[in-house]
Amino acid sequence: MRRIQSICFVLAVAVAPVLSSCSVKTLPTTTAPPTGTVELAKPKLTGSWKGAWDSGSGSGSFTMHLTQKGKKFSGTVAITIQSITTKGTIKGTIRKSKLTLVVTAKGLGTGKGTAQVNKTRTTMKGTVTFKATKSTFRGSKT
Repeated sequence: MRRIQSICFVLAVAVAPVLSSCSVKTLPTTTAPPTGTVELAKPKLTGSWKGAWDSGSGSGSFTMHLTQKGKKFSGTVAITIQSITTKGTIKGTIRKSKLTLVVTAKGLGTGKGTAQVNKTRTTMKGTVTFKATKSTFRGSKT
């Protein structure tokens, strides 16, 4: 009987380290996420806009739908002059808060201009010149 107990004890001592090494798991080390400021994506011009324009000799309203891809934008525009709406296109570039734009509309031809947008890109104001007539405009995202 003593001999069986001795054999069991020897086996237990020999097998214990093997069994304990099987049950121990080493977790991978992790690094903490970087600290500091995270730069969020800038809001885009993409969306519907409405506003008003004034040339001094006339005024009206406009609506447009813009799509921005990178630093370029394009879209459609509808300009109302004395209850008559003319449709056209708009395209341009944006750098920080400054827009450079080209508007082409039936009956008006092609106009070039610039505008400023706010930080959230929800309002804009600027000027556009068609056939030597400079108009100011102000708009907001709807």
